[in-house]
Amino acid sequence: MKYIVADDHSSMRLVVSELIKSQFGSPPEDVWQCATSDQLLETALQTDFASAVIVTELLMPGSHKRLQLVKELRRCAPFAKVIVHTGYASPHLAQEVIFHAVHGYVLKTSPTIWLKWAITNAMRGERFIDESLDTSSNLSNPWWDLTTRESDVVVALSKGWPRAKICSLYEMKKKTVSAHKRAAMVKLGVSEEAALTSYLYANGLDYLMDE
Repeated sequence: MKYIVADDHSSMRLVVSELIKSQFGSPPEDVWQCATSDQLLETALQTDFASAVIVTELLMPGSHKRLQLVKELRRCAPFAKVIVHTGYASPHLAQEVIFHAVHGYVLKTSPTIWLKWAITNAMRGERFIDESLDTSSNLSNPWWDLTTRESDVVVALSKGWPRAKICSLYEMKKKTVSAHKRAAMVKLGVSEEAALTSYLYANGLDYLMDE
């Protein structure tokens, strides 16, 4: 079994690599390390790592991060077992990456044994989500009450896109954009447009602005 450990902090790469070698009996030559998302994707494309176990941070230097990184990683290595090991505590993102065939989501602040369990589950084809992430109550978040277009408009406005760009991309009139914005604000319980960006950050949805 080959492993890829991706993290921009050398100390964390070392900790995870040593865990893999000590708990799963892997020789050093089977545990590769990457410090950027570009290095990770380049390594994942190699034939030797087609079925590897990949333990990766989501926020590293490089051309991809968070959900973008997961999507690209699944494209490059569709048969690999991917475990996210991150400091980004977002139940929304955890559920999203699991939907995109990631096998585990573990926070760096959680006990190391949880990462071992996540790797073990991945080898069995099972999923593991960090127990400290409240994914059940996340489903009651009013964000899920928004229509697709309402959420598109909220994210676009939060990214600072001008109305003209939003209208062009989503083929809407300006009054339609305004209508979607107002409807979203009512559902999310915010009173001004500037609060939409704050809402995304406060609810672990800011990763939506990456794309």
